[in-house]
Formats: sequence, C-alpha cells, structure tokens
Amino acid sequence: MPSSFTVIKGGKKSPLPARAYRFLGGFATDTRLMGVVGMYLSWKEESADQTRALHQIFYLDCEARTVDSYSECTGPKNKEFEAEELRMTAALGAAPVELTEQEARFLLQAHVRSLRHAPPTAREPGRSGYQFMLTPTIHLSEPEYRILMRKICGSLPTTHFIINYYLMRAAALDTAGMAYLSEGGGFSDADRIYPGSQPDRLVQSPFPIKAPVTLCENRIEEAPDGITCYCHSLTERSDSYYITSTELELTPNQKAVARASLTSEFRITDVEAAMMLRRPELVTVFSFPEDSDALRSRMRDFTILLTDNIYRNGHLYVHFYETNRHVGRTRYRLNDDVQEVYYFSDQGQLLLMCYDHITAYTAEHFLTAAFQDLGIRVNVRFEFPDPVLYEFVNSDFDDFMEFLDYFCEVDD
Repeated sequence: MPSSFTVIKGGKKSPLPARAYRFLGGFATDTRLMGVVGMYLSWKEESADQTRALHQIFYLDCEARTVDSYSECTGPKNKEFEAEELRMTAALGAAPVELTEQEARFLLQAHVRSLRHAPPTAREPGRSGYQFMLTPTIHLSEPEYRILMRKICGSLPTTHFIINYYLMRAAALDTAGMAYLSEGGGFSDADRIYPGSQPDRLVQSPFPIKAPVTLCENRIEEAPDGITCYCHSLTERSDSYYITSTELELTPNQKAVARASLTSEFRITDVEAAMMLRRPELVTVFSFPEDSDALRSRMRDFTILLTDNIYRNGHLYVHFYETNRHVGRTRYRLNDDVQEVYYFSDQGQLLLMCYDHITAYTAEHFLTAAFQDLGIRVNVRFEFPDPVLYEFVNSDFDDFMEFLDYFCEVDD
C-alpha cells in the first residue's frame, strides 16, 4: 500500500549565521560639556561565511540623551566616511580620547532611550547597525564612571570654563553635566551607573525653568574673595528672552561649583536681546567666470570638513575653530566658536562671512589661492553693524546684491 504521508515544508526560514564582533579600538570627542559627544568605533565582524571590518560613527546628544545620528562603513573606509570622521572632531572643536569597549558600550547604552524606558517615539537612527552593542547591559563602578567623564569632558584650565560650562548645563537641565562640575564631581540621578546606585548629591538648576533653554550669552563678574562669582545670563525660551542673574560659589581650590543660586530674573524684548547679541559682520562677495559647475565641484572638496546646512537657495558651510576656548572668556557667547561661514547659492554666487578683519583677510587669501586656476577674485567687501548673512539665506532672494538693493530701497 502506497504511503499516504506528505512532506510539508516549514515556513520558518533558516537562521542567519551568528555574527561575532571583536573590538579593535575607538575614540570619543572631549565635548561632553558642550552637550554632544562624537564617537568612532572599529570592529572586526566575523561570521561563518566572512570576516570584515565595521566602522561606526555616532553623534550622541547628551541633553536629550539620544543617538542624534549614526553612520557605518564595512570593509575599508571610503572617502565619504573618512571625511565624516574628520568632520566630527573639526565641527565639535574636539580632541579625540581613546575608549575601551566597556566605556563605548556604556556611552551608547546611556543614550538609547528605550533602554531607559523613555518615550518610544524618540528617533534612534540606524539602530539595527549597533543593536549588538546594546546587550549585555554595561555597568560601571563609580571610579570607572569618573574616569570616563574626565575623558569626555576635557580640561578645565580656568574658573571661567567651569562657570560657563556649569550654567550651560544648567540651562539645558543636564543634571549629569552639572553634577560632574559640582563639588565632589559625582553623578546625578540621570546616571544609573550600576543597579541600585544612588547619586551622591542632588543637583538643581539655578534657572527657574521646567524645560531646557538656550544659553545665548553669559557675563562673569568675580568678587574679591576669588571664589564668588556673579553671572548675568541671556537665555532664549519659547521665543522669549530673559536676563537671569545668579551667584555661584566655587570650592576653595576653585576646581568645582560648591553652590549656585538665583538672585533675579526679568524678561526683555526681542529688540533688546538683538542689541545685546549684535556683532559686526564682514561679508565678501566673490566673482568668477561663468563656469559655476567647475567651482561647485571644487567647493564640494573644499568644504568636505565643514558643517553643511541646506537652505532654500543654496548651501551654507560653517568652519568652526579647532578648540572651544571661547568658553573660557568672561563674556561667553553661543556662536563665538564660528571662525568663518561660506555660502554658495544655487545660482553660483559665493559669499564669505567673518567677524573680524584678520580672519576675513586670511580666508579671502586662502580661497583665492585655492581657486586661482578658476579665475576667482574678490568683487566687493561689506562691513555691516548687524547680522545680515542669515537674513539673506533665509529670504527668497538668490542674489546678495539684489537683496541689499531691495532693503536699501525699503529703508529709504
């Protein structure tokens, strides 16, 4: 009798070959106190059928505690990935610090919202590429945590760095950053570095806020005792501006903040805020032969390490200073880390904006020398008492000279 049995194929697919990842090395930027950390990691990815290199770049938002962006490259690094690696340190004004595998995994896990039971609507780009780093859960001892924070927070050579960074972190409601700068250099309730860990001090922002705000400017006045400072901060919140005065007391060795308290606060108008933040802009307009396609191609290589911002009628490239030394000034301003700005319109117009004559002269000379074979030259220079370039790039105009002509006629 013939068999009545039929072989039925199952619907379950064969499992993918298991992959193992061997840590080869990595670094992070020492910009934790600026509110962001860039991280580069290199792995050897091994499976039953192949072995290849895996390179990763993370931008970690330390204020929102999220992975802001992620990119990866397998095999040899390509040109675009190498440029992104260089741009990460250049744009953040950072020095790279070496990480262990344990430190790298801890840093990433601290910025994956779902691991902290945060709202699932948070954006976590490219998670499948770094899913293997999320298990097992990594815990650090308190000494290990302090070592990591010292690495990614960089040096604090003067009290002005400590004060400005502290108020910057306070405005962002970044309790972990505030705790690091506080007496004892501990951790906050935002950092559960091991099961059952408790913060060794509770830090509270001296700003009377319930949501993060932007610290646009801070002025420091030092008392004769050397440890007391009076600060006057301009903050932006919900399209409004406030002047907040605080009193900070440093530890006797001037290495940390012992106390911070609010003394006064009042709202100011947008016009008053603009007057406080006003600074002259030097704008150079370049001219060149009609072949803008050749210049456009060369500009892509010229600006490969700069931060690219896409606007309605062109691209704006920002060149930041190599360090964040502007944080150490008695008058801190948000955009003092900008060295120069280039704007290349879709119509082929090239502009340069700087804040001082020496930087403008240096940038002009460098640009004309780099593109000398294309016939580029300085056409006209302007010096404006107030910001103009960003007004132009946010307008409907694609020609800077027409933009100026229009507003000169309106003012007349």
